[in-house]
Amino acid sequence: EQLLRMADLCEELYPSTRLHVFDLRRRFSAAVTVLGQRRAVVYVGSGYLVFNTPEMIRFFTRHFDQLVREADVRSHEAGAWLRALANDVRAD
Repeated sequence: EQLLRMADLCEELYPSTRLHVFDLRRRFSAAVTVLGQRRAVVYVGSGYLVFNTPEMIRFFTRHFDQLVREADVRSHEAGAWLRALANDVRAD
């Protein structure tokens, strides 16, 4: 039910909300959030690291862009992918 709800939200809120899915076996990344040109945040499991310097923000922006380019599931495909995943979970 949660996966189906996520699928509904991905479709309803696209393009303002985007979900990209990538294969961790090919590319690892900690959770990264880039907040414009002023701040980048990395979640490290029990806390957050916040970066405010222009060079670090550029670094994380490039990293984030690379993750999006390498995504196995693009944001416009996320709803269908989540529905298929929900069906796979039900079949098991």
